[in-house]
Amino acid sequence: GSVGDAGGSGSQEILAQLQVSGNAADSVTANVSGNLVLSGGLSGAGNLVKTGNGELTLGGNSSGFTGTVDLTEGALTIASSQALGSGATIQVSSSGSTLNLANASRLDAPITLSGLETVLILNGAGILGGAMTGEGSLRKEGSGLTSLTGAINLGGGVAVEAGVMSLDGSISGNGALTVTTGGTLMGSGTANVTTTISGMHSPGNSPGIQIFTEDLTYTTGSRIIWELNSNTLDGRGTNYDGIDVSGNLTFDVGSTIELSFITDFANTDWYNNFWNHDISGTAGWKIFDVEGTVTG
Repeated sequence: GSVGDAGGSGSQEILAQLQVSGNAADSVTANVSGNLVLSGGLSGAGNLVKTGNGELTLGGNSSGFTGTVDLTEGALTIASSQALGSGATIQVSSSGSTLNLANASRLDAPITLSGLETVLILNGAGILGGAMTGEGSLRKEGSGLTSLTGAINLGGGVAVEAGVMSLDGSISGNGALTVTTGGTLMGSGTANVTTTISGMHSPGNSPGIQIFTEDLTYTTGSRIIWELNSNTLDGRGTNYDGIDVSGNLTFDVGSTIELSFITDFANTDWYNNFWNHDISGTAGWKIFDVEGTVTG
């Protein structure tokens, strides 16, 4: 069977729940050139194939759907945290398809990026809680904050090109983690890949510790936002940010570290005797814990 937006003029909506029961040649095809909204959600255990350059929006409650959404082209928008449950799966088999998280949605369905040329563009603001695997790559775009809480294992790596990505799960695989000049990396998760940051790095979640098990490089123009919460050297990860690096740490000329006070100085008393003694070097805060060599 098939559904579509009948020529793609404006936005069209299906209020009833869509039953998806077929697979392979009997899959349900959603051919969208404009915007088709499935407000009633999905049910069944079949395969829904998204075709066309338009946007397919999943709303409603699809918690009982245990099938596969095959994103072959265009955009897939998750409009609510119930739009696709953890029992479903998403298969991406194209370069440049977009996954949008709308309305601060959480998506726990596992995602597979098949093929070396597969690139999934992640947009919007929300939580990506499921595992992501495959030979492809993930590219974070758009101005929103997206939190990755699941295990990401990709052959093509992850790039943060715009907005904020909070890494609170893990990134592994043969690819690298790259944060370009327009992107920001934060979170308390683990990067098990070589990481290069040219944009902004704000480790933790005000504050916290972020872990890099491979080499970490800050290029020229990169900014590290280091947060301090109170008059103390104790509480690394709770009172101030920390960055752990198992590999080598490199600072290129022109990379900077900027101090940021949490809660607008509320817990920082400049008249406290704490500030009257030397707190530099080994007597200061342990911002970086590095097992390899430090350059720069």
